[in-house]
Amino acid sequence: MNSRLLIDQIMQQTTVLIAQLSTAAGIRAPLSHIADQVFLDLSHSIESQGVSRKVAADMFGLALRTYQRRVQAITESASMRDRTLWEAIFEYMSEETGRSRVDVLHRFRWDEEASVKAVIHDLLSSGLIYALGKGDHILYKVTPEADLQTLADIGEDEHLSALIWVYIYRNDTVNLSELAKALRQDECRVQKHLDTLLNEGKLTQKDEYYQAKTCSISVGDKQGWEAAVYDHFQAMAKAVANKLNQYGANSNYSDHIGGATLSFDLYPGHPYEDDVLSLLQRYRANINQLWSKVAEHNQTQTQTEIQAQQAFKVTFYMGQNVEQTVEQIVEQSEATLKSTDAKKTIGN
Repeated sequence: MNSRLLIDQIMQQTTVLIAQLSTAAGIRAPLSHIADQVFLDLSHSIESQGVSRKVAADMFGLALRTYQRRVQAITESASMRDRTLWEAIFEYMSEETGRSRVDVLHRFRWDEEASVKAVIHDLLSSGLIYALGKGDHILYKVTPEADLQTLADIGEDEHLSALIWVYIYRNDTVNLSELAKALRQDECRVQKHLDTLLNEGKLTQKDEYYQAKTCSISVGDKQGWEAAVYDHFQAMAKAVANKLNQYGANSNYSDHIGGATLSFDLYPGHPYEDDVLSLLQRYRANINQLWSKVAEHNQTQTQTEIQAQQAFKVTFYMGQNVEQTVEQIVEQSEATLKSTDAKKTIGN
């Protein structure tokens, strides 16, 4: 098995996903910590597999002492996140009722002017600031705090609650400290969401540990999409890891762990176009029915009774993607417009 080639390809696809997530919904998430975080998480995961620190250091191409110093340095600063130029400029603009273009460029004169102007343009495009005047006399003002807070708060609590719910469900029993550390959130904030989830009956608590008997994020929910993405990604990643751990690179039809990926080459009007495009909808509906039956049955038993029967968890994941070229998208849009115009003409 050419593991190095596989690792390179997975890393490339993962970075593409991170890039998409970092700019989702107009937000520019800071990425300065990513390299260190990848190193730290990799080192911890490798060592948890029973690999010695000396061997782990060699895997990274580092001397043992250098490896240990780097792990220690990153661990000590894990709670700190360097600010990006984007954050610094926005904070500077937020300190006053307005900042002129000259003020901003002078304040960040040690940074590349092109980068500063790019950030300003991005802040304007995202609606976080607005401009008054023209030329060098332009005055930049931050969108009113009340509006910004409304935008920032919309769905934030629901997103975190959903992520906490999914994490606890996937990890069986978790306490507050473990959960806050895993999600890199303040314990007080996490506790607030835990209390809410307990009151809603989504969690149970025994001593200091929390459990979730079921977890469901409905199709179409605008709140909690991060949790759904995380859940799908970790399900796929765990399945691949478990398969490699138990079966190696081998595969057969009787496996209980694994996956299948099929690509269909279609074109508009293809005789099987509808059958293929409806795969996700049809299978999701069938699986949801089965999930409901299992959940309904489990509700008739206590958690202790289920565990006493040597309970195990089966995680089924599936997905569907439709890839199109830019030319295809443009052509389809033009075809739709022509079809709409034709219908209007016929209707008139």
